[in-house]
Amino acid sequence: MRPDPLPVKLPGRGIQLAGRVIPGIGRVNRSIPDHTAWWSAHNEAQPLGGPTVISIGDSTALGIGASHPDRGYVGRLAERVGPRVATYNLAMSGARVRDALDRQIPQLERLLDAVEPLAVTCGIGSNDVFWDRTEDLHEQLDELVDRLAATGAPVVVLDIAGRSGTARRARRHLRDGADRAGFTIARVWDWPLGGVASTASDRFHPNDRGYGHMDAKLWEAVGHRFGETSA
Repeated sequence: MRPDPLPVKLPGRGIQLAGRVIPGIGRVNRSIPDHTAWWSAHNEAQPLGGPTVISIGDSTALGIGASHPDRGYVGRLAERVGPRVATYNLAMSGARVRDALDRQIPQLERLLDAVEPLAVTCGIGSNDVFWDRTEDLHEQLDELVDRLAATGAPVVVLDIAGRSGTARRARRHLRDGADRAGFTIARVWDWPLGGVASTASDRFHPNDRGYGHMDAKLWEAVGHRFGETSA
């Protein structure tokens, strides 16, 4: 069964207010509904029954900050694997781990009954550590790993971004859980020096260059899975 249309989740009031006075933040904020709608339409057009890649995650999976929705890491992965592999994106801008547990994984489970999964990519947790308000984050990450493992699909976990102590601890905890579950880990935030040149006008999301770095790291981790199915 096809997934539901993606929900639009706009930034909190503080970020929306900042967007009214800082043009770069406002431009990225205004792109969220368009990127979400584009991916909903993309999902609707994808075939069922064949080899498929499914992504869950946050705004980076939607390509927020890129020049076009398909210039994010999910769109670039779709380009790499080519039209013979269907790609579904179940992400939501602003999503936290709880959003993945409550909405995205049920959508994933439903979709898996109708396709042949080559990979499930999961890029979530960066919003939790950036806002530093999720007291039970490690327990939520454990639940995330367990539920993804229970699907039986090949899972690729993207690292959590951030340099804070909260981010480092969450990243280590997620890596440990992913290792135990036998998941592939893609360290997509290991960018070259000069990262500012790789961020969008809000100085938070990646731009096309930043998503290029993420794409290269993700493909380095998972490209071998696709073999002759890629374009």
